[in-house]
Amino acid sequence: MLEYIALHQFHQNFDTLMICGDFGYTFRGDEDEDKFLDYIEKEANFDIIFVDGNHENFPKIYSYPIEQWNNGEVHKIRNNIRHLMRGEIYTINSKTFFTFGGGYSIDKERRLNYEKAYNRKVWWEEEFPTKQEIDNAYKNLEKYNWKVNYIITHSAPTNVLPMVSEFFISSLKADIDIVNSTLEDIRQRTDFDHWYFGHYHGNKDFDKFTLLYELSRNIKI
Repeated sequence: MLEYIALHQFHQNFDTLMICGDFGYTFRGDEDEDKFLDYIEKEANFDIIFVDGNHENFPKIYSYPIEQWNNGEVHKIRNNIRHLMRGEIYTINSKTFFTFGGGYSIDKERRLNYEKAYNRKVWWEEEFPTKQEIDNAYKNLEKYNWKVNYIITHSAPTNVLPMVSEFFISSLKADIDIVNSTLEDIRQRTDFDHWYFGHYHGNKDFDKFTLLYELSRNIKI
């Protein structure tokens, strides 16, 4: 995050930083983290928006107030930091963005063992969507006649997984979960210009998809 603040201060031309999951700055939910979020709010003269990943403190994120932002609902973390909720569609500079976070944690067992050892929660079942969130996605896509400019997610559709299998850090990553299958259904039914996602440990452009793990891309809209 600090590098993007520095880039912006040195006159890089962007007004929004969009993160494809695992935001990271709401995970501990402690005072130090809140102070750092306050610092980001003060220093970042641009909007920071993110879909949730699988390494998130979901109760903390969900504790923030919900507000309307660019035609969709968000959790307002700070004045310029917002969580893009699952199944929402936002209009930014006349372009539409459909968002759907979440994903399977291959390190779930290790995190559960940590919880037992240290009596501190570090894994949450909300990494998987509820039926209400999936229904919300379908309802909103129907409103837009299943056509959007961009799709922003953490995980990838089922049929896309073979295209990024080189970046799997475990064979378990190939298992299909409810997020993959839901996104696959959305992929098949939706007309979109480009799809950006994270989660898998690599960076790759192919067809109408971009996997971003360490790199960033400029979207001129």
